[in-house]
Amino acid sequence: MIDFAKELEDILDNDPLKLLAVKPKESSIVSADERLLASFEEINAFVREHNREPAAGRDISERKLYSRLKGLRNHPEKVVVLTEFDSFGLLGGLSVQEPTEVYSVDDVLVDDPLGLLDDAGGETDPDDIFTLVNVPKATAMPDHIARRKQCKEFARKESQDLYLLSPLNE
Repeated sequence: MIDFAKELEDILDNDPLKLLAVKPKESSIVSADERLLASFEEINAFVREHNREPAAGRDISERKLYSRLKGLRNHPEKVVVLTEFDSFGLLGGLSVQEPTEVYSVDDVLVDDPLGLLDDAGGETDPDDIFTLVNVPKATAMPDHIARRKQCKEFARKESQDLYLLSPLNE
């Protein structure tokens, strides 16, 4: 009688054509950093070819690279990722501000980069969110206000209206 377990082990151990060797699939998913690097490499290739930064001109592909470079310069977190690949100094001079650690409410009040918590010194600030602008101070009342009045003979009035609207009345 055939020993199936032994035969199966023999097949798995002796695979001369490597039919049972499974190769792991390579992922075709591109990470966000890889896409960012690829788009920055396009800008580097343009600078390498034309010896200048892309400008906002009539050429649509150059304008696209200009807009992409402008967008990269406005995002410090992307600048950090691309700094080592910046061979032409396109992102130079841009630095990332380290976040400050907050331990108390006073730390929040001291670190106010947008100036939202500043006191205007008693003066009215046009950018103050608590100053009402373009809002009328008082509203004018209308000359006449309509009032409802109950119809005492509603049932009779309703039957007259139905009589006038009925198709038999023609």
